[in-house]
Amino acid sequence: MSEIEMENESLVIKQMMSILADIKKGKAEDSLAGGEQERQEAAGADSSDPESSFINETFQVLNGRHNIIYEFVMRYDDYIYAEHSYGTGYHLTMIEVHTLTYIEDHPGTTVTDLTGYWKKTKGAVSQIVSKLEDLGLVTKVKQEGNAKTVHLYVTETGLQTSRAHKLYDILDITKTLSQIQRECTSAEIDTFYKVLSVYYRVICKDFEENKIPKRYGKRRKQDLGSEKQAGGS
Repeated sequence: MSEIEMENESLVIKQMMSILADIKKGKAEDSLAGGEQERQEAAGADSSDPESSFINETFQVLNGRHNIIYEFVMRYDDYIYAEHSYGTGYHLTMIEVHTLTYIEDHPGTTVTDLTGYWKKTKGAVSQIVSKLEDLGLVTKVKQEGNAKTVHLYVTETGLQTSRAHKLYDILDITKTLSQIQRECTSAEIDTFYKVLSVYYRVICKDFEENKIPKRYGKRRKQDLGSEKQAGGS
């Protein structure tokens, strides 16, 4: 981004913050309390109108920067729910194999523990654990004296698969970082992870405050099929 673009973006953001401050103080109450006809007129207002120009310009600036986040999230979502082979003959999604590795690293963990770790519903986590159990990668052991509490452990095959996954991730992450370092410094990469961590906390807070429901497992195959028929990626 050039210095001129940065200055323009900074100016737009300052203008936006000023208007937001006015709204909070009630100075913009009249402009927000118009009838349906006024809203329709505003929607079709000429671009020369200062308010419309401000809205359009602000949207272009902010949306332009966030588009890369939207695109990244959608592409990474496809990657997460695609099945991968880790050299042991089992095809698992990223969340499935990471669940297996979590169980290896936390022997005796429970579905409830995994629910808190993944921030997913108990039903979604139970589906993942059931698949791992059906494949012979995980075994369930009921707690003595409390049959309702079930502890999870990896089998010998599960241990081999989890360790193969760890090796895969080491090589894959190292390769990815190497490619990123061709264009970014180590300091920039560290800053990226810091910002991402803060951004994640902001999103989690938004989920809690607005009671946004957790995702229930992976997308259904028929949903993915519908996307392909509709021309989706």
